[in-house]
Amino acid sequence: MADWGSPAGAGTSTSKTLTGLTANTAYQVQVRAGNRLGQGGWSMPADGSTPAEPPPTPASFTVPASDADGNFRISWNASAGATRYQVQERLGTATWKHLDDVTDPWKDITGKHITLPNAAHGYRVRACAAAAASSCSGWTAEMTVTVSGALAADPNPSPNGSYTVSWTPSPVAGKYRLLESAKGSTATPKIHTLNATRKAFSGKADGTYVYQVLSCIQMGSPVGLVCTPLVASQPTATLEVTVARSLAPPTLSIAPDPAPGGDYRVSWTASKDATGYMLQERTNGGDWSDVTGVTGQFKDISNPSAAVYGYQVKACDDGGKVRLVERRGHRAGAAGSADRLRGVQKRQLRAVLARSDGRGHLRR
Repeated sequence: MADWGSPAGAGTSTSKTLTGLTANTAYQVQVRAGNRLGQGGWSMPADGSTPAEPPPTPASFTVPASDADGNFRISWNASAGATRYQVQERLGTATWKHLDDVTDPWKDITGKHITLPNAAHGYRVRACAAAAASSCSGWTAEMTVTVSGALAADPNPSPNGSYTVSWTPSPVAGKYRLLESAKGSTATPKIHTLNATRKAFSGKADGTYVYQVLSCIQMGSPVGLVCTPLVASQPTATLEVTVARSLAPPTLSIAPDPAPGGDYRVSWTASKDATGYMLQERTNGGDWSDVTGVTGQFKDISNPSAAVYGYQVKACDDGGKVRLVERRGHRAGAAGSADRLRGVQKRQLRAVLARSDGRGHLRR
């Protein structure tokens, strides 16, 4: 242990402020009394410590200028010697409030409501080296975020008629009204009155649905709810949701010609709502290539070379939807019978055809 330092006179006071000490250092102090007859004995030592030296104020404090859904990240550069960071927030010019203590040089902000006029979300941060406030740096300059609001659906488009419409909360709404209509319809929109900021839908038919959200305040009888459009990031404050179910899969088959020569027909069943079909072919397990000249539900293949041919077909509609429905394999060049194999999500058919070499022998 270090030697005791020179006594520091305190006069007749019962307290003494010590200055010039080293930061983040443990000290012991003792005191004695004296009078005209001399000095008394030293007291038992008391322990104390000086706070850590504050780290520098965080640099490069970054906050998005605007945000749509009220979920965003604020970040800053790490400060040397910092063990934690304090984050504060406020609305407009209101009093600062403690938001969080974090150890990483960033903070994810979630669930912030739409910004009212002159009331942006404000943030500032400081770095600390220890628990005491005296070990913290100065605050960064305030940075503000304007939340414009968002109206969204997930999934959109919907492949099965189920989806959830959600929106950014309003700071003044008591209730919300979600207006729903079919695109192009002149009928009065259906109204869903809600306390929550989301609405789940299921069993919707194929088509496009239009949504708008109103923020409502209860004014009491006889006025009732007073509603205004909720500000949203979309230019028209509306949302379109498309329901587009996948096309029903047709069934692919191969019909070989029993006569020598190896000609055969690839055909498939109709798929409801399909406006066309795409057929692809590959040879001996190679790459797929488009088959041209497909105008209906079949394609005749004439005089193929001896090989194993694979086929796959897609049903299409005008909206660009496609569905790989089934694959078939066909081997030309040997005698035998059809053998159908079944597997997970696809079936294969191998048809073996006889081809004559012109001298009464089978060519393989």
